[in-house]
Amino acid sequence: MINNYIKLALKVLGRRKFFTFISLFGISLTLVVLMVAVAIMDNLFAPRQPESRFDRVLAVHVMGLYGPQGGMTSFPGYAFVKKYMFDLPNVENQSVFTIQSPMVMYHEGKKIESHVRRTDGAYWQILDFRFLEGGPFTEQDNQDGKFVAVINRDMRDKLFGGGPASGKSFELDGQR
Repeated sequence: MINNYIKLALKVLGRRKFFTFISLFGISLTLVVLMVAVAIMDNLFAPRQPESRFDRVLAVHVMGLYGPQGGMTSFPGYAFVKKYMFDLPNVENQSVFTIQSPMVMYHEGKKIESHVRRTDGAYWQILDFRFLEGGPFTEQDNQDGKFVAVINRDMRDKLFGGGPASGKSFELDGQR
């Protein structure tokens, strides 16, 4: 019985070939556009390294102060975060980090532009980074005031010519 339905559908589609072509082309194009849009959205919004555990993260990016004469918003400062955020109940881990800020450094006479984010040792436990060499700095490094940096592959290539970077130093914002 299904064979009869298929034969009948093909004969009906074969009667008006140009109309059939336009209909099938339109349907195919629509499906391709929808698949590409879904793939792009999946790429944008799907969790992946290093943010694969962001479904368990609460972030405070902006705070506001409002009164009868007006108001203002800004990034929360470290004093605010330390006073109000570090005492939250049932928190597994907490970290403080700044937004990425552009910075220029000079290494062996070359100007290198980069983006810097300052953070603490707990940041590396919350996010899921994959390290090429070395590893993250710890909370103990932070408490001891050690100047430790985590750099990506591109920065390693610019600073050290693609060789190993672990244990080497560079100058950033007047600090080694």
